[in-house]
Amino acid sequence: MSWRKMFRKCMPVVLAVLLAGCSGSSNTQKETERVETSVRDRQSETAVEAITMETEAPAIETEQHTETVAVETEQHTETVAVETEQHTETVAIETEQQTEAAASPFTIFLDDEIYTKPSVNPESDDDVRVYITYNGYPLLDLPFGEEHTVLIHQINGSENLVRLTGEAVYMDSANCDGQDCVNMGEVTRENLETRVLGGFIICLPNMIVVEVRSE
Repeated sequence: MSWRKMFRKCMPVVLAVLLAGCSGSSNTQKETERVETSVRDRQSETAVEAITMETEAPAIETEQHTETVAVETEQHTETVAVETEQHTETVAIETEQQTEAAASPFTIFLDDEIYTKPSVNPESDDDVRVYITYNGYPLLDLPFGEEHTVLIHQINGSENLVRLTGEAVYMDSANCDGQDCVNMGEVTRENLETRVLGGFIICLPNMIVVEVRSE
């Protein structure tokens, strides 16, 4: 057989092989491109998800921080309101007491401190009490068995100093003319029923009366 006949006989086979190779190469390239495209798409999706997460995280933290600040602000406001109300009430009470003291015709010093209330009633089991009045107006109510110093200063300059020793009560001093109240001496538990004036110590010029009374 001549080479020409062999060439013609083999040519279809060669062409088929070449065509098959070209077709396979084209399919492989298309598959490679498809895979690369899929990878790029996935990378893009991952990048978008990452950006979304990064964006959402600060937003959530900002919202939580805002809620926390709002709660703390509300609590602080409530605390300030309560403290302001308490301070206002305290100032109002002190102002009222100072106004009463300024309007009063006398000033009471109980144990060297100004006392603005009309009377004092400390808890005590002592059934003997000491009552001090000004012109019939009650000033102090004290247990007999306690130690106290009471200075009553009137706006007109009159003064009386009453002492409680725990065992006796007496007018220590007065700036009245006669000094009768000072000369009345002590009131004790023992002489309460036998004294001429009983439990009374009276300063008529200054209108101060001290009464020791068993309840």
